[in-house]
Amino acid sequence: MNWTTTARSITPFVLGLMALAFAGLGVFGLIRAKPFVLSARWLLFLFVLCFSPSLVMQIAMMADMRGHPRAGSLGALSLISLLILVVVVGFMALVTRGYLVFSATQSSFREGLLAALARLGLPFEETMAAIHLPTVPADLHVAVQGWIGTGQVRLKKGNGRPLLRQLAKAMNAQYAGSSVATNRTWAVVYLILGILVGVMVVLLGAA
Repeated sequence: MNWTTTARSITPFVLGLMALAFAGLGVFGLIRAKPFVLSARWLLFLFVLCFSPSLVMQIAMMADMRGHPRAGSLGALSLISLLILVVVVGFMALVTRGYLVFSATQSSFREGLLAALARLGLPFEETMAAIHLPTVPADLHVAVQGWIGTGQVRLKKGNGRPLLRQLAKAMNAQYAGSSVATNRTWAVVYLILGILVGVMVVLLGAA
């Protein structure tokens, strides 16, 4: 069996999933008139999906090169490329922790977060780098990209992982029950990416 050929035949299917994921999330963001919170693991899923064709291809090439006259050097090259991809994916797994806030502006992100803390009855102390929750105890790290409409809330230190899930639910409830400013630029970008990847799938199928 030629594993490289098999891997190439899987690529359009994977790209099709990518197109649906990006376009679907983009359409959802455009239709929804309010900010919402999702686990950052969804972003990791999309990232892994983007790199999965390369991962599969490198593994297939290593399998097909067995017995090749230059199997040693070519195999080492494929192995290094595979390890680079694994390290990048591992790094993204560390980065994509906590929860992502979509369609929020700088002000609506802060309003939603502080209102959610109040809903949960949690006293807090704001610092330059984090929000300290003295009764947990834990520190929340927040990052906002207001220009594109996204933000992130993750646990900086402490034992507040179950609390982080409750905080995400409280933020969603707060956004659902109030009228706040939104920025859905990210949704347009995701939709465009989904369309472009979809066109790529069509072109691959026609080739």
